Amino acid sequence: MSGNYTDKNEFLKGKSKIMIKVGLIEKFPAICIGLQIFLEQQAEKISVVYSSQIRDIVSSHSVEKLDVIILGLYESSEDSHLAKISLCKKYFPSVPVVVYADIANAAFILESLKLGLMGLVLKEDGLDEVAHCIKAVVEGKHYLNSFATELLLNHFSQSGKARASNFVALSEKERIVAEHLVNGMRPGEIARELNLRPSTVSTFKRTIFKKTRVENIINLKTFLEFDVS
Repeated sequence: MSGNYTDKNEFLKGKSKIMIKVGLIEKFPAICIGLQIFLEQQAEKISVVYSSQIRDIVSSHSVEKLDVIILGLYESSEDSHLAKISLCKKYFPSVPVVVYADIANAAFILESLKLGLMGLVLKEDGLDEVAHCIKAVVEGKHYLNSFATELLLNHFSQSGKARASNFVALSEKERIVAEHLVNGMRPGEIARELNLRPSTVSTFKRTIFKKTRVENIINLKTFLEFDVS
């Protein structure tokens, strides 16, 4: 996804007549200057202001209207990272936030997205990836680099396998009852179909819900759609 930008209009196509304002929050001045120079080379109408503190960006009169915020994060507690994202969204609720981090994990990415994060790239990705990310979020799209995307796919894949393994724990009769339930049959109808007492079917239903960790038929149907082979 990386590449060289030889045409300044390529970076923010369709935005050439609009000044794009980027707020960069990064604790290392050398990285700030490097990003500023790189981004301002990508489009004629783009300005970058930077500071090591979120509050400094807030108090700066020159950045009353930001188009995107790039938040540099380094290895520390996950809570600290999330707190910084929350602070950005508190002061700039309508401004898309991009995290420029040295590490990431699935739990952090999921929580960050819940807080309103629009983009994530890693410092090892290179500056071209940052440019792609900014272009996407300015256009109102979410953007995750390939590593973050793979982390999430693996996370959801493992979640699915875990839920499927629980399903394997159901007895043959419980599986049959579960399939009838998601097909819209009532406990009384299932009881007649399987020659069981309605109270027995109700007991099966409670057991199935407990084993599969679902709360209703809709969730049970979703659960049963997992491939358990």
